[in-house]
Amino acid sequence: MAPIPDLTDRAALTRNRTRAEAGATGFFLHDEAIAEIKERLAEVNRSFTAVAIVTGFPNKWANAFPDARIVADDEGLALQPGQHDLVIHGLSLHWAADPVGQLVQCRRALAPDGLMIAVLFGGQTLAEAIQLLLQRCLALLRRFQHGRQPPHLGMHAAGGDDHLRPAAGDGGVHEAHVHPLGQRRLRRD
Repeated sequence: MAPIPDLTDRAALTRNRTRAEAGATGFFLHDEAIAEIKERLAEVNRSFTAVAIVTGFPNKWANAFPDARIVADDEGLALQPGQHDLVIHGLSLHWAADPVGQLVQCRRALAPDGLMIAVLFGGQTLAEAIQLLLQRCLALLRRFQHGRQPPHLGMHAAGGDDHLRPAAGDGGVHEAHVHPLGQRRLRRD
């Protein structure tokens, strides 16, 4: 039986995260997630004293939750069973080779009556991004076929029908409308 290939190039992911943290811009999704979590925690009728946060951007989350234990989003999470009354998985579950395994590890780290909050991309997020990219590729092909200079191809959406957005839902799903960076900033990046 052939080994299962890695879904994520962890070396490239680490390199890209380091570059992103050096620029310290473009963390609007993390800012939105942190604000949403803080709002939801304010509505919970209890205080949390043993908080763990699983994330690929430790500085961002440590600034927002200074008393929390920050844990890298490695495949084997550095969490002890039953030690935390709150575990937050902060926008890194999509990079895991085994996302279900990470959720199980987070569950095991919870004390009795503990709370876990996972912030992740869901709904039609990926489908809409792929549809937008395909539309742009077709437009590029049409221009190229008609002898025009092909434009820069990027995942820039400014709103309207091209607006990238997660699907709305119930049961604790929060809808966030995102306006990605402008063309010049994307090219510079």
